[in-house]
Amino acid sequence: AGTLNITGGGSVNSRYVDIGVESNSTGTVTVSGAGSTWTTGQLAIGYYGDGTLGISDGGSVSNTYGIIGLRPDTTGTVTVSGVGSTWTNSEWLSVATYGDGTLDITDGGSVSNTDSYIGKMLGSSGIVTVQDAGSSWTNSENLYIGGSDIASGGTGELTARNGGAVNVAGKLKLWSVGALTINGGSISAGSLEIDAAAAFDFKAGSLSYGGELLVGAG
Repeated sequence: AGTLNITGGGSVNSRYVDIGVESNSTGTVTVSGAGSTWTTGQLAIGYYGDGTLGISDGGSVSNTYGIIGLRPDTTGTVTVSGVGSTWTNSEWLSVATYGDGTLDITDGGSVSNTDSYIGKMLGSSGIVTVQDAGSSWTNSENLYIGGSDIASGGTGELTARNGGAVNVAGKLKLWSVGALTINGGSISAGSLEIDAAAAFDFKAGSLSYGGELLVGAG
C-alpha cells in the first residue's frame, strides 16, 4: 500500500504516474488545499492494482491523458470536490478502460479533457456523477458512454444532477450499453446520438445540442 499527500500549498512534478501499480496493491493520492498542485504526464489510477485520487478544497492536478481503472479486475476512483478544485487533462480521459472506474465531481469541483470515454472496452464498468451547483465536466471534443468512438464496449453511466453541468463541444454518443440520467443537472453537446437500447432518463434539468440528433437507427 502506498500513500502520497500533497497539502498546504505543496507541489509535486513528475514524468508519469501509476496509482496502484502491481496486482493486489493499493495506492492513494490526496491533493488538498489552495495552492496544492500536482503536475505530471500520463496518469493512471488503478493500473494492475487499485487506485484512489482525491482532489479537494482548491487542490489541482494537471496531466496529459488520464485513465481510471486500466486493467481487468482493477478499480480506480477519483473524487474532485470543492470550489477551485480542478483536474485538467490536456488530452483524453478514460473512466474504466478494461477495469472499473468511478469519477465523482461535487461541491463546485471541475474536470476538463479533450475526448472522454465511460466504460471504454468490453468488460469494463464506468460511472461518472456530476452534481451540485458549480460542478462541471468540460469535454472539448467528444464523449462516448458505454464504448469508444468506433464500437460499444463496457457499461457506462453518466448522471448530471442538482445543478451539475456536463459540456461536450463535439458529439455525445450513448451506446446501447450506456445510461444517461439528467435529474436537475444540465448537459449540452454539439450533437447527440442515442442507440435505441440505451437507457436515457430525463427527470428534470436541461439538455441542449447545437447539431443533429440521432435516435436509434438514424
